[in-house]
Amino acid sequence: MYKFNLRNADNQEIELKLNGVDSFLIKYDAWDGSIDLLDVLAEEISISELLSEEMTFSIEEKIFNKLKEIDGENYADAMLDMAA
Repeated sequence: MYKFNLRNADNQEIELKLNGVDSFLIKYDAWDGSIDLLDVLAEEISISELLSEEMTFSIEEKIFNKLKEIDGENYADAMLDMAA
């Protein structure tokens, strides 16, 4: 059975739609299975200081879920390649 393991990495970036419309560049570190938010950029402007603690937690959750989705897609692709 497939199990997602968040790999440790620093200085990572991902684009996410936070309001359903606009994409934001999110900079983060992943350590010990958790996400540490470094910065949130709208265009080239940092908006991190404007975010509430709840919004920061929500963004960290979205990053984790997106990474899990990407990892699952990569796993599925690898299984298809091995079956071919």
